Amino acid sequence: MQSVEERMEQLETQVAFNEAEINTLSTRLIEQQGLIDMLLSRQKQLIEQVESLAEKSDTAGAGVELPPHY
Repeated sequence: MQSVEERMEQLETQVAFNEAEINTLSTRLIEQQGLIDMLLSRQKQLIEQVESLAEKSDTAGAGVELPPHY
């Protein structure tokens, strides 16, 4: 059977390990959130570019007559 002191030391070690892991996970979470924010911003830019190109394409092709089908 473990003594109270041994058990306390074991628990303190576990708490220290858990705190270190929580700090590591928090740091990684912050990094991932930054990446998500950047990707969402880039996605918005790309959507705007596609919409702009689609509008230009519709405007440029308005006067073009399609060839007859045979």
